[in-house]
Amino acid sequence: MTHRMNPPDDMTASMEAAEGPAIAIIGMAGRFPGAGDLAAFARMIRDGGTGIRPVTPARLAAAGRRPEDPVRPGFVAVEAPIDQPLAFDAGFFNVPPREAARLDPQLRNMAEIAWHAFEDAATDPRRAASRTAVYAAANLSTWWLAHLAARYDDDDPAGLIADLIGNGQDYPATWIAHRLGLTGPALNVLTACSSGLAVVATACQALSDYSADRALAVAGSIAFPQGRGYRAEGDSIHSPSGRCRPFDAAADGTVSGDGVGAVLLRRLEDARADGDPIRAVIRGFAINNDGGRKAGYSAPSIDGQAEVLAEAAALAGIAPGDLDFIEAHGTGTRLGDPIEVAALARVHARAAAPIALTAAKAAIGHLETAAGMAGLIRAVLGLQARLVPPVPGFTQPNPLLKLDETPFRVAARAQPIPDRGRPARAGVSAFGFGGTNVHVIVEEAPAAPRPAPLPRPGQICLPLAAADPAALDRLRLAWIDRLRAPDAPDPAVAAATLRDGRARLPWRLAAIGGDAAALAADLARQSPQIHGRLAPHRPRLALVFPGQGVPTGRILGALARDHAAVGAVLDDCDAALAALGRPAVSTWLSDPERADIDPVEADRSQIAGFAFGLALARLLETLGLPPDLVLGHSVGEITAAAAAGVIDTGDAVRLLDARARAFRDDAPQGLMLAVALAAGALAPLMAEAGPELWLAGLNGPGQSVVAGRPDAVRRLAARMAADGVPHRMVAVPRPAHTPLMAGCVPRLAAALSGMDLRAPGGVMLVSTVTGGLADAAVGRAAHWTDQLTRPVRFAEAVAAAEAEGATTFLELSPRPVLAQAGRAAIRAAAWVTLFDDETADGRDAEALLARIGATAFLAGHEPVGAAPAPRSGGLPAYPFARDIHEVPLPARTAAPALPSPGPAALPAARTPPTHTALPAADAAEDPLLAVVCEIWAERLGLPAVGADDDFFRLGGTSLAALQILNAIEEAAGLRPPLGAIAEGRTPRALADRLAALAGDDMIGATA
Repeated sequence: MTHRMNPPDDMTASMEAAEGPAIAIIGMAGRFPGAGDLAAFARMIRDGGTGIRPVTPARLAAAGRRPEDPVRPGFVAVEAPIDQPLAFDAGFFNVPPREAARLDPQLRNMAEIAWHAFEDAATDPRRAASRTAVYAAANLSTWWLAHLAARYDDDDPAGLIADLIGNGQDYPATWIAHRLGLTGPALNVLTACSSGLAVVATACQALSDYSADRALAVAGSIAFPQGRGYRAEGDSIHSPSGRCRPFDAAADGTVSGDGVGAVLLRRLEDARADGDPIRAVIRGFAINNDGGRKAGYSAPSIDGQAEVLAEAAALAGIAPGDLDFIEAHGTGTRLGDPIEVAALARVHARAAAPIALTAAKAAIGHLETAAGMAGLIRAVLGLQARLVPPVPGFTQPNPLLKLDETPFRVAARAQPIPDRGRPARAGVSAFGFGGTNVHVIVEEAPAAPRPAPLPRPGQICLPLAAADPAALDRLRLAWIDRLRAPDAPDPAVAAATLRDGRARLPWRLAAIGGDAAALAADLARQSPQIHGRLAPHRPRLALVFPGQGVPTGRILGALARDHAAVGAVLDDCDAALAALGRPAVSTWLSDPERADIDPVEADRSQIAGFAFGLALARLLETLGLPPDLVLGHSVGEITAAAAAGVIDTGDAVRLLDARARAFRDDAPQGLMLAVALAAGALAPLMAEAGPELWLAGLNGPGQSVVAGRPDAVRRLAARMAADGVPHRMVAVPRPAHTPLMAGCVPRLAAALSGMDLRAPGGVMLVSTVTGGLADAAVGRAAHWTDQLTRPVRFAEAVAAAEAEGATTFLELSPRPVLAQAGRAAIRAAAWVTLFDDETADGRDAEALLARIGATAFLAGHEPVGAAPAPRSGGLPAYPFARDIHEVPLPARTAAPALPSPGPAALPAARTPPTHTALPAADAAEDPLLAVVCEIWAERLGLPAVGADDDFFRLGGTSLAALQILNAIEEAAGLRPPLGAIAEGRTPRALADRLAALAGDDMIGATA
């Protein structure tokens, strides 16, 4: 397989090397015997460890072995399992529990490892779905043979199809592509023991001929029943000693093992251009078949193997023998090893330096379909560490190999790769039963170009996301450990990787800190139950502007220096003020000694508040967080109007100036009182206090503002004190938002007369004057004069914004003055503040940007706020739930449930949180609906299903729908069309459809 199609003309110049393709391995993941992840696999390589182990008597008995089996001649009590092979996070992949229990554990583990390979590549599969190919190889499903085949029911063809999809070798690639959302080619590649490397070569070919832009190669092999040992008879390939000793004088066969592995590949130039992490580079690859050039179908061929070795070296553009080590097929059999070494010697005999020989099977057994994948991953880990992986337990060379006549030396222990003035390089072989041979030349990753120094932000937002709260907590703990490790990742790189290279999952948590220790500390004080948030599916952001106040300190000046949009708002405000002969607001805002409200110059305070709020809104837009809706409390509605495009910045400043001067010169003295009572309860008390009191603000349930003449307000305050009702005076010496402000209207009307006011455009404006969505009326002067004489209907406006789809309200107050009222007015949306009472004073710009990033992320938007940075692999992987999904062995085997080789204490299977049982009263009232709910629950493997639960959100598929309809027909004698479930989606809709069918049948019977 060395043919390469010609790429388009405009791509020819960017091809890496004329001699062949250069394919980057940008991500890897795997689970192998004794090594649950690649970090453990790397330690096994370094230490020369092994995952092959004895099977305990208890485990043999649990697997159904008879007491006399272990002492029978040829019985070998050895295994090489992975940890918890039945565990699967079914909820993450939206697989119903019943389907998960029947799903081949090979496919379960392959799906999870495929996800981890994308994470290792700092690539979100759902954002890189287009032209991402999947090439998969899975062994024959012994799970089906041992656990499911005996349960086959001729009367359940849909169930059989579901089992075939979950266990057949035709489906892994498309199943994984479906679950990860990948839309490139999806093919299964099966060549027996070389399948794991054949999927890699096939993926390389697709990238070389531009059939795909990314390619996932994944392979798995897990055998069942587990823990049974094996029989080694005569000259079989199975080792009587229970050891796999490639190239050793004591070699007597192989030991089977379980494992899954995956690599994510890209063309090297593309990976470099996009800043992908690169683990290694595949320089050459080849596939051939022995054909008839051997003694028999299952025998290996020196000619076939030698040819594939030579073809791969030629495509890589290297001289034969220019390798540091070879990760051999190395089965440890009497026939296989001598033929493999003879083929290697034919091609590499003239090597200028010794070449080390190693073989993964000595450490983890023969993984069959996944063997070649394990060998490639092991070779890459060795290249990254510049170590030749060892052959554990090696004693002395097999004399039949005649190694002293070749350049090859077996690596008895891990040894450094010598510096030969070129990248470290290895060959990886896999030879299939039946004659399909695969060889790959892989070398260490090129040195990454030295990046320009990154700006060191004082504060960083680290965004974590998971599919459920329990996983979010596991992820939080994993990140705490990683950030506290001596080799903790660069926080900026880690944040960029999570922001740009991880999936946008719904449950979210964000940490803020200046370094790894601070981020770990922030994560340690949080809990998903309190601080985590379920991001909305369709997030819509509402900005809430306060009526007064700006933060103290130099925060706005720092933002203006680094963000042009902020500076532009300040410049526009200063220009408008200069035209009015007023001092610049930017100078006052940058004064660290000023208060957040100017008690003397109210006009300056209000204009400063406007400038600050509008500048933050423009900053959010440039950071990728534009608002969908805006609303403002009191004078904050003018800021909201400017953010929505109703009024220009300059006109807004002139309106605010006129409003403030009218407020000062034309309004009577008055007071405003905030009272913790609802408007209805306040009305009689206001009447008792005097006639010159009005409701000026309806902020929320039990949160009202009264304004009026000073004496009347003081009488009401005295009554509140006597009754023990919480209340406080508002620091405004005028009866704002009452008819007493009518004297201000002429000055405002005159200022408004020359202004260009417009109806809201793309951003919705919710008015606190009307308590509803603003329309063309806000483009008329009357709205803004009324805004000063009418009460602030804040609670109604917040409720209206939520009704228009707002999922997050972001309060831009310097202190959370509106948060209590706002949260009381919403039902399901979130209320978030950028500042709080503890951090309002002196908060720096970088901390604000980190807070904005966290806010956006938690609200379901794209993470924002940080500068681009390199992405990194090797960060904590998604912590899949280890729920055990099992179909017990058929009763006739008399085998009890098999304990896992992993930890003794396993977590109980999770109950998906989306379903609730049908209430008993409803079941009694509608027995047909009760039957439908019961059938849905049974066929989906759920404890209960509610009448209005969504079929697809429960993980339903077309096959499950067919099974449900079959069961309904058997139970009720009614058969609606297959599309009935897809159209109605709920048990209630299906029950209504059935009731209609029953009615039609009765009509037909009586006609």
